[in-house]
Amino acid sequence: MELLDENDQEAIHILYGLVVSVVKIVRGNEQILIVDDLDKEIQPINMDQTTTREAIRSIFVELGIEIAYSGKGSNEKGVVIDMDESRINEFGLDSDTIRFGQTVIRTDNLQKQIIGKTNELKDIDAKDLPTLIDRLIAMAINKS
Repeated sequence: MELLDENDQEAIHILYGLVVSVVKIVRGNEQILIVDDLDKEIQPINMDQTTTREAIRSIFVELGIEIAYSGKGSNEKGVVIDMDESRINEFGLDSDTIRFGQTVIRTDNLQKQIIGKTNELKDIDAKDLPTLIDRLIAMAINKS
């Protein structure tokens, strides 16, 4: 396995921070994830570039929750529009902690999220975004 370069490590840390935040929301420990820029580009390990918006959507989808975005700029938000309770329960999470219509993402251009770095992420190997997100979800669930 080759070592990740600095850009790959940064992308994985950003994704992991997003995964931890989403898991906290689904667990009911947090109500909302506030991000400064949903259009920010992320390019994890030899994968196609994606935006923070799509990465967050993918994390929720992997957990069995569909969100829709509405609004523009600092008024953009993500709202729960569908849930697969059995998928949520597969991760050992309680589907009753999240509800339809719940706003789970908001933008705030003034707030910057600081995502801590951890050595646990340096050896993650994945060839596609869903696999990477799945591995990061498992780590986040085990950590929180």
